[in-house]
Parts: sequence; structure tokens; C-alpha cells
Amino acid sequence: MVAKSEESVVITTLILFNVMMPLKGEQIECGFALSNSDHVGRLIGTKGETIKSICHETGTYINFSQGNQGTVCGKKQSVSNAFERMAIVLAEVDDSISLDIIIPQTQVGKIVGKKGVTVKKLEQDSGGKISIQKPFAEQQNVSITGTPAAVTHALNYIISVVTFPNLRKSGKRSFSQMGGALGHRPAKRVFGIRGIHECPVSLLDSDSVSKIIGTAGGTIKRICEESATRISFRGLIGVITGKKREYFEGY
Repeated sequence: MVAKSEESVVITTLILFNVMMPLKGEQIECGFALSNSDHVGRLIGTKGETIKSICHETGTYINFSQGNQGTVCGKKQSVSNAFERMAIVLAEVDDSISLDIIIPQTQVGKIVGKKGVTVKKLEQDSGGKISIQKPFAEQQNVSITGTPAAVTHALNYIISVVTFPNLRKSGKRSFSQMGGALGHRPAKRVFGIRGIHECPVSLLDSDSVSKIIGTAGGTIKRICEESATRISFRGLIGVITGKKREYFEGY
């Protein structure tokens, strides 16, 4: 096995947001956004340990692709469990949180109900404030504000009634591939083409990118040569491409 360099360990830590484990059965991807950037750091944790723990305990992928926006992939109940775990973490530092869950535009009626009856009842039952934002790219943001418990209650209901695309069967582009509902375009996610895997990574700041690239690109070239992978960056978003074994040795 190729020896891991310091820079390789850095990439390993950052890629934990994608926790690469096979998901069986129906798999949905649920986009979300946090209003408080400090909450993102809290969820990621030191060296990615908090987000890694949530992914492991719930059997989901969680990825922060850019800024405060992320996605959770997994079975429906697993996605709900992941949001609940995130709320528990945030409850340790804040009494009130605000989160947008991003759903297909065609599903908004299930949350609003006739003359707004459903959403009003959900606000009463959860104790949170819920607002429906303007649609974007066939997606719609549902903003939920309240205590972590209130936000969790509302999220559990929304996820249970909304029909999300089954990413394993629908053949439709996922939320992240469509660029999300907040107007940016994260790195493309493609797995398993002739044994070659491509995985996005999201770095936290430009200094981290510079450290990985190195002087005149020397560091990143060495990592690619040692691990037989291809690594490229565009801003804070990078893509690592290679066979699965070399792929992980590249970290």
C-alpha cells in the first residue's frame, strides 16, 4: 500500500462528508441548507469526526458541497434519522435553528394542504415556523425555524409524506447534479463507470486548496502519481478520479 502523506490525510479527512458505503434498496437524496455558518462547522466537527459519526450511525451520505448547503442520501427513514442527529448536535449550542429542506416542486401541495390547512397544523403540532419559498429549477425550499425539537418534528413529517426521486431507479438527475435549489453547481458525482470512480470533495477554505496543490502544483502531482489517481480543483470543489483501491490510497 502506498504510504500516506500529510496532504493525503488532509484529503481523507475532508472526504468524510461523503462517507462511501454501499446503500441498498430505495435511495433518496434530500437537499438542505443551514442559515448559520457556525452550525455547519459544528456538524462537521474536529477533523470531520461529528459528521462521520452521524453518517455511520444512520447509514447515510452527508455532503456539504458549498457554503451552508448540503445533501443527505440514504433510505427515507435513515435520512430522517440523520436530520434528527444533526438537530441533537445543534441543540448543544443553540436554542433555535433555521433549516431549509429542498423538495420537488410537485410535492409542495402535500405540505401546504388545501387553503394551507396542513402547514398550519404542522406548525401547531411542531411548534416551529414554516414558510414556502419561491421555486427554482423544479425544486422548492421549505424553511423551518424553531427549537431543534420543533425542526426535527416538522422534518420527519415532510420527509414521510414527500415523494423524493429514487436515485437507483428513476434515472433522473439528482439534486446535486441539478445544481441545487440555491443557485450553485456542485461537483458532479459519478460512480462505477468501468471500475473508475469519481468523487467530489469540498474543502473549507482556499488555504486548504493551496496546501493540497503545493508550489507549482508539486504536491498534488506527487499525490496523483503515488496513488494512480487524477485530482482536480475548481475553487473549493475538487474531484478525485481513479479505481476504488487506488482511489482510497490517494487519500
